[in-house]
Amino acid sequence: MNVAVKIKTLLQEAELYRSQGLLKESIGKYRAAADILQKVDKVKNRDAYLEGIARKIRAVEKELDAFLNAPAAPEMTAAVQDLIKEKFAFAKDADSQPLEGAIALAKFGQYGRALEEFRSLLAKEPVKVAAAKNIIRCHISRESFDEGIEEFRQWDGDGLFSPQQLENLRVFFQGVLDKRGIEKTVEIAQSGAETFQEIESPELDLQLDQSDAGQEEELLDISSIGVLMEDGPQTGERVEFDVSFQSGKEISLLIPSREKGMIEHLRVGTKLNDIEFYSPFAMFQGAGIVTSNTKIATGPKRGDFSLDIKVTST
Repeated sequence: MNVAVKIKTLLQEAELYRSQGLLKESIGKYRAAADILQKVDKVKNRDAYLEGIARKIRAVEKELDAFLNAPAAPEMTAAVQDLIKEKFAFAKDADSQPLEGAIALAKFGQYGRALEEFRSLLAKEPVKVAAAKNIIRCHISRESFDEGIEEFRQWDGDGLFSPQQLENLRVFFQGVLDKRGIEKTVEIAQSGAETFQEIESPELDLQLDQSDAGQEEELLDISSIGVLMEDGPQTGERVEFDVSFQSGKEISLLIPSREKGMIEHLRVGTKLNDIEFYSPFAMFQGAGIVTSNTKIATGPKRGDFSLDIKVTST
């Protein structure tokens, strides 16, 4: 490829990335084109071209700065939050309905209200472990890691969970932290650890917590997934997503608005035939279908997309 074609290709790629909201990548392509241009002496109007590229870079940097420094949108009103709870709670039993409503609030970035709802469910035996795991997910999403660890210590001290349930929660919490490269340690008090050792089953990692009985058959706790993309600009690539929330066999992802190209190819009804599921306990393969692709219109996650995937086979 000659120099002129190479520069032209880089500039076209820069414009494409910019149109897709991939601003950092766009700047990188512009700079690569400028670097090549600076190394070539015999180019007519080279300085003018370089100045034009520099203007493009400044414009994209301004867009990127505005994006990174945009103030967080205010929390939704209580009335809107109540509407979300009601609209997205589909479970038939009285315990699972409020759990689904709280998960819906969290998916829309309403973490404060969601935490209140989840904590109110810790007294309900059938859903208390699921509620606790979603409290952990809220802390991960808010990056309030120390607050989450402190809340776990409170659970350890108040006897709310059995030793086996508490160890289940600890392994889940630590696994999510490790997956994200967060150097924090979640520990159970020594007395609790000793009690747990007395009843620990070697099959623990493969068993479901009995407190989830009565709900839809539960998957292992999923911290992230790797999807083999069958369409769009990343066709043939396995793209990894962190799982924000999970309810039964439905997992939720938060996809930034800048990933427009990917979002367009994950429409409702899209079948994902090759998914790798990663949990603190195991890695396994399966398939799923996109059941919801919602642009968040308000709240701190405004402009991003909440994507739900129903796991159809494992």
